[in-house]
Parts: sequence; C-alpha cells; structure tokens
Amino acid sequence: MLQTALGWACLPLCGAILLAAGAAGQTVGAEQRPLPRSLDPQQILSWLPPDTETVIVARNFTLPDLTVPEKSRVYTQELLFAGLALTPGEGINKPVLSYFKNQQISMAMQGSRKFRSPNGFGLMPFEGCTFIIFAEQLSDRADEYFKVASASTLRTDEVDGHKVLVFQNRLYSDTPTWTTFVGFVTPNVLLVATDMDYLREVLSRIAGKNGARALPETLLEWRYVDTSAQFWGLRHFDRTRGDEDPSSPFWDPRKSVRAPWSDEQAIGLTFIYDPAAGKGPTITYLSGDPSVAREFLALRHSGDKFRSVVRELDAKAIAASYSLEHPEAMMFTFYLTYLLGHGIFTQPTPLNVPR
Repeated sequence: MLQTALGWACLPLCGAILLAAGAAGQTVGAEQRPLPRSLDPQQILSWLPPDTETVIVARNFTLPDLTVPEKSRVYTQELLFAGLALTPGEGINKPVLSYFKNQQISMAMQGSRKFRSPNGFGLMPFEGCTFIIFAEQLSDRADEYFKVASASTLRTDEVDGHKVLVFQNRLYSDTPTWTTFVGFVTPNVLLVATDMDYLREVLSRIAGKNGARALPETLLEWRYVDTSAQFWGLRHFDRTRGDEDPSSPFWDPRKSVRAPWSDEQAIGLTFIYDPAAGKGPTITYLSGDPSVAREFLALRHSGDKFRSVVRELDAKAIAASYSLEHPEAMMFTFYLTYLLGHGIFTQPTPLNVPR
C-alpha cells in the first residue's frame, strides 16, 4: 500500500481544471484583462479565495515521463518536492502530465482548502487550484492537447466564458470518483482545480474582481518561510473545519482516525527546501505552545526517526531541520503532504505518529 502511495501517484497536483481559454490567445477571455508576462506567488495569491488554507510552490523543474513503468522511474529529491505542488498527480492527471512530459516548468503553485477524510484508501479530498507555468510558450502543443483530450472527457463545460474539459477518475480504492477540469489560461499557463466554486472565484479575480487575498501578509507564518527558495509551502490552520479534517490539530483526538497531534493553540506551519543552498528541508510549526509538536516533528518511520535538529525559534515557533538521503526523501515527502492537508491513508490511522 505504501509503495503505491509514494512516487508521483502520491505527489500533490491540485485536481485538474486545465482551463482551455485557447492556447493561441493571450487573454483569459473576451474583454478580460491579460495575465502579467511573468507570474509570481504574490500575484497568484491575490487570485485565490481568501479561505485558502495551504499554498505550495515549486520552481524550475522538469515534468517526468509518466509513460515509463513506475518501477523503472528514478525520483530525485528535487522531483519529489516538485510533486508537492502537483496534487494528486499520476493517479488522476497522468494523461495530462504525460502529454507534457519533459517540459521545463518555471513555477507551479497550488492553493487548497476544505481538506476531509477519504471514504476508503485514498487521497484526502480537497478544493483547490494549481497554476503550472511552462518555461516556454506551448501554443501548438496546447491546442493539440485540447483537441486530443476532448475525446476522453466526461463533458466540456463553459465556465464564465471559458471552455473547460471535465474528467472523472478514481484514485486507489477511494470513492467517490474525482471530478477534474482541464484548460489553459495562456499558451504557457495551465490552470488546475478540483472544485467549480473555487474555479469560478479564481477566474473572477483574474478578470479583475477585488477582494481580500488568500493568506494575507499579516499572518505570522510569513516570518518563517523563504519565498525565494526553490520549494516552499505554508498552511494556516482553519479552526472551523477541525471536525472534518483528520490532518488538522483541531481534529477530535478521540476519533478512530488520529491526527498527528492535538493542539487547540495551533496557528500554522511552513516548510522550505532549497537544494542550491546545500541544506535539507525545514518544517516550522507555529502555536501558542509550539512544544506540543516537538516529538511529532521527529517524523517516525518504521520505528525510526529522520535525522533532524529541532530548535525553538521564539515563544510561538519551533523548527525542525532534516538531513535526508534517498530513499528517505520519498518517505519524508509522504509525511509532509499529510501535514499540508494532502494525506493518503486508510482507516484507522493515517500516520504512525508518536502519542
């Protein structure tokens, strides 16, 4: 089960709405504003709904060839961390990713919310959207993909003036099936999402709708994340959804599926990993009592702990830095996806966590 959940099948790729606004056009639709020439995380945050709970960013990587049998693939640490921004990856979006195999990605950024428990063995359902920004213009290739993919869709919808390919897939043994939607915003920007309401809000904001941005700059978490790193992420825990989200510290610890830890003072967490800096990944946990997570941050696996150094940064933040060797990186990203709301598990215990 674990081997199946790892690799790109376990890597997060935010659903699948590839908004086919037409690869030949440079705007998002008739009489709508064109996208900036180069997108950055701050611009995309302004397009995400304000109740977005998690964002994940990966820069400068190459999409793998998913037509190669899984046992024959080589997963580098960089590729494993890139997959964090591409949920749920192979299980649902393998045809999409395979079509654009070996393409260079300048940035992928995912926003997500409303995480909840799967019905069986599978990925935690969520609402979200991913921006996948190709390093090169793909006008001809994008147009060709849209024509080819249309033959295997559930249907084609019109959403706020945009043509959207709608797919249905099943991930592992979980039910119900995932409904996903596929298209391009510009010839090099692929927009991906798992929920129609989330999609409509993103499109309206791209078109110029004003409103509070996702994860505002005033959040404490921004003090502890380096947005210039190749890979980084941030989660601001949604207290209102603790009863539905088994990856939340507000989840009832008396339930049969256990959360990693219980903490009524929890605020959020961040991670960074920048291979160019020669350092391993770091997870920072924020709370009114961050020591609650000290033991969990050891991330036990098979009875052992990852090699880590845990240190208190201040009264509300504790950080754990990890030294990883392959294949430890694969297991580490498996844990990290869960912390970010994208766990893959079955009953009764999503993670082997210390209690």
